[in-house]
Amino acid sequence: MAEPKLIVRVEGGRATGLDQGYVKREVERASLRFRDAVCNSEAETIAACRDADGILAAGPAFTRDVIDQLDKCRVIVQCSVGVDRIDVEACTDAGIMVANLAQFCVLEVRNQMMALLLGVNRKLLISDRMVRSGGWDVRELHPIQTLYGQTLGLLAFGTIPRLITPLTQAFGMNVIVHDPFVDTALAAEYKVAFVGLEELLKFSDYVSNHIPLGPRTRHFLKEEHFRMMKPTAYFINTARGAVADEAALYKALKEGWIAGAGLDVLEKEPPDKDNPLFALDNVILAPHAAGQSTAVPYRRWQMATEECIRVVAGEWPRWFINPQVKSKARK
Repeated sequence: MAEPKLIVRVEGGRATGLDQGYVKREVERASLRFRDAVCNSEAETIAACRDADGILAAGPAFTRDVIDQLDKCRVIVQCSVGVDRIDVEACTDAGIMVANLAQFCVLEVRNQMMALLLGVNRKLLISDRMVRSGGWDVRELHPIQTLYGQTLGLLAFGTIPRLITPLTQAFGMNVIVHDPFVDTALAAEYKVAFVGLEELLKFSDYVSNHIPLGPRTRHFLKEEHFRMMKPTAYFINTARGAVADEAALYKALKEGWIAGAGLDVLEKEPPDKDNPLFALDNVILAPHAAGQSTAVPYRRWQMATEECIRVVAGEWPRWFINPQVKSKARK
């Protein structure tokens, strides 16, 4: 009798233990075996996952060297939205499907983006510092722009930007979008305008990045792009820090090419203690917290576990990152 298939949940850093009981119970209820592992090196990841049929990836990097050692794996489910820690091309070459949790924290990220937008617009961080230091002269905060009639430029138009759009429109904002990979018929449905990248940067009062990080999008936004923006404009990033060249962004903020930024993500996380952005008053920073809420951990493991069990059982992923692998996907 064949041994039941194996699903491995692998975390990085240190074990959180979050919902381990739930994951184990659901995997075993599906007549599969379960293993939990904490891996802080490629060698540890290979040792933990070499015989896995399905992997719940929650931290460690799956490089080509790791993937080449996964002899049985049918699917790697990234337990978050971004798949920049998985070499998707290597998985495709090996016949391994890659899935993510495209929907698990979209409301939280939407809310964080709105918090950053309102925070930079109302100059909340500057206000807080002023009051704590004994100041009370509101004129020091001027100019404070109204949101009504201003333009929000969305870089990419996936699920989260589509959730953001009606909220900002409720404030009376105009929304323009740059995304060459989506159907422009969405313009009428969401009441947005699709424009070129240069036009978006030139005319937006707020530029919000939602481009996922990959080999082709690292440093997608360079010095030339920040120079195109209005000196009164703000840059908001709740996607991945390395999509923007952080040195160029710092220069833009320091030299006044743009008015400020709201950043949930940085190019290096956690950042160095001497990161020059820390010295700027026109930046609101958060520790990659956009996807967090009390509801997220359970929702995360529920969705990831269900997805992994389904695909190990022979179905296609719901949130398929590399559908081109279908013709040679492992059985």
